[in-house]
Amino acid sequence: GIRGALVLEPPGPKGLARAAKKVDEKYGGDWLQIRDMARCTVVVPHDFMIEEARRCVRAYFSSPSNGFQLVDDRTVTADSNDAGYSGWTINVVSGGILGEIQINTRILMYAKSLPEFRAAFPGQEAMMSATYPAVAGGLGHILYEVSRDTDHPPAVRSAHARASKLYYSYFRSFPPDYALGSLANTTAAALGYGAWTVMGTRARR
Repeated sequence: GIRGALVLEPPGPKGLARAAKKVDEKYGGDWLQIRDMARCTVVVPHDFMIEEARRCVRAYFSSPSNGFQLVDDRTVTADSNDAGYSGWTINVVSGGILGEIQINTRILMYAKSLPEFRAAFPGQEAMMSATYPAVAGGLGHILYEVSRDTDHPPAVRSAHARASKLYYSYFRSFPPDYALGSLANTTAAALGYGAWTVMGTRARR
């Protein structure tokens, strides 16, 4: 096993409307190509554990006795992505059904989505907020999603990509870079994003 890791399963498959949009835009309408209808996330405590987790996941799903076949193993670095997105993703297939395993860190889960973080790590939000106080957690997902949503004008997408890159760069910094966090906070606030309520609903300014 992977010391300190936690496997997070979503409450159900990806929503149909969101999946349909992805299939149309990315796969030309071919539903057999979508890879993340069935998915989970392996969350590790620290970024230096990502490669270990990746090796373990690959080894497990490469074993013929488990009934899976390894299809793809992709790494996206923050430097190579306009929105500062990083991802470690392994795709597998079983019985003709594709699935996806993502690997992430605890702090980036806090940055990405507070509802998910609270459900997985109860009682740890205050510690994360105290460690990274310059900007609210939980804004990462919406900033990134708007940046790549073709329904929005290019200028809106570009502004969100810049905000997303600053935001995730702050939460990757250690020790936390307060100046970077302050800039991330100002940039997100200019787009109308503020702190999250206790229920995890984005507050508009």
